[in-house]
Order: sequence, then C-alpha cells, then structure tokens
Amino acid sequence: GTKCPVELFQTALCYLDSCNHWTVDTWSSCNIENGHCGFGERTRKISCIQRPGLTVAEWKCTEQRPKETERCFLPCPGECHLSTWSSWSHCHVICDPDITEGIQSRSRSILQEGITKYSWCPSNLIETRKCRHTKECIHFIWKTGNWVADIRDVWCESSNGVKVTGGCLEEEQPAGLKVCSPPCNITGSYCQDVNFCTCHEGLESQHSDSGELVNCWNRTMGNNSVKADYLVIPVDGPSNIWMWAVIAAGVAFVVFVVAAVVTICRYMKKDDINQHRTTFRLEREEVFSVTDTETLTVNKVSKFKTRATRSIPKVTKCSFQRYHKPHHIENL
Repeated sequence: GTKCPVELFQTALCYLDSCNHWTVDTWSSCNIENGHCGFGERTRKISCIQRPGLTVAEWKCTEQRPKETERCFLPCPGECHLSTWSSWSHCHVICDPDITEGIQSRSRSILQEGITKYSWCPSNLIETRKCRHTKECIHFIWKTGNWVADIRDVWCESSNGVKVTGGCLEEEQPAGLKVCSPPCNITGSYCQDVNFCTCHEGLESQHSDSGELVNCWNRTMGNNSVKADYLVIPVDGPSNIWMWAVIAAGVAFVVFVVAAVVTICRYMKKDDINQHRTTFRLEREEVFSVTDTETLTVNKVSKFKTRATRSIPKVTKCSFQRYHKPHHIENL
C-alpha cells in the first residue's frame, strides 16, 4: 500500500458575520434647488462591508444605519455663515468628594460675517450644560525611592499608580541628593535625610525648639541609676549669642553696683574723719589758751577728753580698716 500523507490539518481564513459593519463616504456639497443660497440638502454613500473591498447586503450589518442625507445651509453673499456645533466636551468638575455635578460645553465659529445689521452673526458661540461626574478624580503626588549612596529616585505618580510627567508641583519636589545644611557636626550624628541630622544607633538625641540636633549621648542603665556620657554640648547659633550677651550685661551691672557702694562708703568715712579732726583742733586751742589758774585748765582738759572721746566716730560696716585714737589725746 501507499503511505499516508504527512499533512493531516489544513487552515483557511474566514470572516464571521459579526465583522460586518457600516462604512460612510464624505458629505457632498450642499444642493439647493432653484437657487444658489439658503437651505438645501447634502448626501453621502452608505455601504455594509465584511472586510475592505468586500461589500455585503445591508441586512448583514446589525448596527443602526447612519443617516444618508441631512439638511444644510449655504449663506448668501453678505450674510453670516456659522460652523456647526462641536461635540460636547467631557464633564468638567472640581475634585471634591461633595461635588458630583460638573459642566459640559460646546462651541461654534463664524465662517463669514454679515454685512447688514439684519445679517449679523449671533453672539452665542458657546453653550454649556450641567453633567454628572461619575469617575474618580485623579490626584498627583511625588514618590521617592530608598537612599543608595546618598542618591534616590524621585518621580511623580498619579493616584491610580501611573508615573506621569508634569502632574506634580515643582516647588514640592523632594530632593534626590542627600545633603544636610548646616552639616551634621555633632559627634555621633549623621545626615539621615535631606537637612535632617540624627544620632547613630545606640545614642539618644537632643533637639532644640526649632528641631535642630544639639547633642548626642550614650545612656547606659545599671543599678537603677542612669549615667549620661555627654559627647558634645555647645552649639553655635543665634540663641547662644543672645544668652552670652545677657550674661555679660548682668555681670557688668553687678560690677557697677559694687563699685558704687564702695565709693560711697569711702566718701562717708573720709568725711567723718575730717569732722573729728576739726573738733579736736578747736578744743585744743581752747584748752591751751587759758593760763590764769591751774584748776580751770584741768577742768577744760577734763571736758576736752570727754568731748574728744564722744566725737570719735564708730567704725561702720563699710569701713575697711580699724580706727585708732591719736596719741596726743591719750597723753592729755
């Protein structure tokens, strides 16, 4: 017998009835009977095809048949000529969960201006209508990748997860290069993120009111006690400058007060001594001017001793040295 053929399957192209569809030609010019301007009619050719170049019976096209004729208008010379209305735009709506109603619009243009006032073109070239917005509003946000050697990817992404260009605000774009300004000079710190210094693992951080890192320390626990080993405390900044300025002003004020008190005390002491010397000189002249009787002289001297003793000023708390009586008073 003969061998069986190797080819056991064959294929051929075929077209299903569902592929049948309408095709239309362009509109003809506006045909006006018995005239050259005004309203008329234009037509176009409609066909049902199965594939390009293969026309079939119209009943095989299940979709609604397009219009084959429509009314048209051809303006007369000097009259206004407008284009047809455009299609309605998509529904414009503010992205707000509480707002579900938007606005649609369409427009037309002037193809020819009218010459007379009775043929002027209308002013309503734009129409609007309300519409309901059913789709979710799309938002755009910046996304960043992980840091790799102080560099990371930065991109703009829509709320539906699609990377886009131009949807996000440029002034809100995160940095793609990790740089801290001012630099992280505190011992035990490093630049964790853009302009954000923090302490290494195992160290606790201390921040100022403005959020700036001011200290890193190692805190160890033991025997219910806490020991803090401070690494770096001082930080140059405007707050420290003001602090030192206030301290300097306070010290200067205290020095001024002490100097004033010392000067006043010395002046009072010197005035008391001068007053005592004047009294002593007057009493002495009175005693030695009397030479009539010895008894009178003794009485005067006795009075002088009493007065001289009373006139010696007491040492006040402001005095800085002990006051001694003059030797010539003791010998009287």
